[in-house]
Amino acid sequence: MTIFYIVLLFIAAYFMGAPLGYYLVKLKTGKDIRFDFRDVGGSSSSGATNVKRAMGNRWAFFVAFCDYLKGATPTAIAVALWGTYWVVGLIGLTSLLGNLFPVLVSKPRFKGGKGVATTGGALTPMVAISLINYHPLWLILLFFIILLLWGIFVWILRRENHKWMVLASSFLVSAMILFFGIMEAHTYPVFTFSVYLMGIIVLCAHYENWVKLKNYFTTRQKSPGI
Repeated sequence: MTIFYIVLLFIAAYFMGAPLGYYLVKLKTGKDIRFDFRDVGGSSSSGATNVKRAMGNRWAFFVAFCDYLKGATPTAIAVALWGTYWVVGLIGLTSLLGNLFPVLVSKPRFKGGKGVATTGGALTPMVAISLINYHPLWLILLFFIILLLWGIFVWILRRENHKWMVLASSFLVSAMILFFGIMEAHTYPVFTFSVYLMGIIVLCAHYENWVKLKNYFTTRQKSPGI
């Protein structure tokens, strides 16, 4: 019976990870957010940043929050049922894959968001159970300081489009590696491997942003007056 519930949670995690921004913009405007907003600086993503360009800040915050919950909910259920069992990390990874490679979208299929909010949501229950059960108070405080700095960082660079997204994603991945790669590798290798893989996938999903960032700094160096 346990195997049945594990498989059911994997399926639910994948479909919960589906890109809400794509469906919302399609319903409200009839357009494909992945391709129809590039003339206003959009990328080929269905995430909250593109939703902001298509429908404004209110809907962007709504999508970001829902994307966060899509990662947090199945992972929190897995944590509640199995603690730090290996399946928890794989459930989080499945939520991320559902966001990046959704099947229930128009062609081209398997092209969704970039997974930052979903990864953050999936990571939260894992970090919480790890810090509360196995690590001292000062480490918990350090983690929340890192999250606070990340939030400030994003807020300061919120108008920089692709640039803040790349840097914020890098910071998030660095925190993941710090708190799981170092402290959990010796006890939960599959758990840790899943988190490492999530971080690598998120960075790869932002390849387009990395290219834009590189071109931005190249232009700045060639034109100091800009």
